[in-house]
Amino acid sequence: MIPVVTTGTSFRGCVSYMAHDKRREGRSGPATSDRVAWTQTRNLPTDNVERAWRIMAFTATHQKELKAAAGERLTGQRCKKPVYSLTLAWDPSQNPSKDEMLRAVDEALKTLHMDGRQAVVFCHTDEPQPHVHVVVNRICHLTGRAADIKRDWIKLSKWAERYERETGRILCDLRVNHNARRAAGEYVKNDNLTRHEYETVRLYMEKSPDQIRTERSLQQTADRLQIVSRLAYRRRIFERRLEELYGAARDTVARQISALEGQRSLKGLFAAIVRFTKRLTGETARQERRISDLKKTLANLEIRIKEQRVTFEAQHTAEMAKLKNRHRVERERDERLIAHARSRSEREHMGLKARLNFKLRGDPAQRFVPREEHRQILSRDLSSAGADTREKRWSRKEGRGAHRTLGRARPQERRRERD
Repeated sequence: MIPVVTTGTSFRGCVSYMAHDKRREGRSGPATSDRVAWTQTRNLPTDNVERAWRIMAFTATHQKELKAAAGERLTGQRCKKPVYSLTLAWDPSQNPSKDEMLRAVDEALKTLHMDGRQAVVFCHTDEPQPHVHVVVNRICHLTGRAADIKRDWIKLSKWAERYERETGRILCDLRVNHNARRAAGEYVKNDNLTRHEYETVRLYMEKSPDQIRTERSLQQTADRLQIVSRLAYRRRIFERRLEELYGAARDTVARQISALEGQRSLKGLFAAIVRFTKRLTGETARQERRISDLKKTLANLEIRIKEQRVTFEAQHTAEMAKLKNRHRVERERDERLIAHARSRSEREHMGLKARLNFKLRGDPAQRFVPREEHRQILSRDLSSAGADTREKRWSRKEGRGAHRTLGRARPQERRRERD
């Protein structure tokens, strides 16, 4: 099971692409729909895909009115990309039925908390692997709220692993490894490059290694400052909440303990008579037990507060560890890109050097022939690189291009040598 997601702005364009065959070069005429096996809709009053995308587009463009009608707050930005495209692909060896495909679609949408959104499902047969496309409207037709797609690839990865375990066959072992490492707190991302990452790599190729490292260092410093600031804000909120939950009870118990201990420490004749009377009546023993119980209550409150703080600090430590792992992965990726760019530049330099060592002769074939003064240099370079060190004889026949023979001369040359 391989889930793939994309977002967009046009319901018409997305549904039109899914509902028709791909355009081939040089092909004209009306669009066909041979690759579409079947279609289904979710939370829509029609099964017609043309009407469905119009309803979804109307819902997305009237997000503000839907929020007002549902009593939602009108704050926040308008959703700029309401089109959510989800693709579910099975292994070519699998042959799921229509009901199994629809069940997988419903489970995936439920995992993304989009099971209540408007959607159109397309089943295509133009590829070896069985697959379905789901065009989802992120805007809820009841509340006008946009679905949150943050970390959707993580949710779908875990769901796909769970789906394969339920079917009894794990087909993607790398995904299982990645999810296990994520559960341990490690930042893991697959090596497949998205369009944004590809553009980043392309821009990196134009920068020097020092510039890449400097920019990455500045970006990671900004990340650390941002997370430290965010965690400091969370700590203030957490301490305020602790004070609201336990502060009043702790102060009340402390005041009661102080009052009872204050009565026990009074001095003077009258205080001595009162203490003697309380001792005779058993009131002193009751006060001691009361003080002991109050101290235990205060200690339990402190333990509970400490446990809350330990849990908060553990979350803090886990977030910092994830940030460090992410920064480490980013630095390693930068070094790989730098090494790749360096190797590419070295290959280009070697190609330029080889081109400089050859000159264009004025023969009809317009071929390259090595200069006389560079033959020994080239032979020595090849020998040092571990190439075949046998004697290289170069010959040129009139009307033909350059020939190079390794080890043995051509028969014509052997005849010349005998003569």
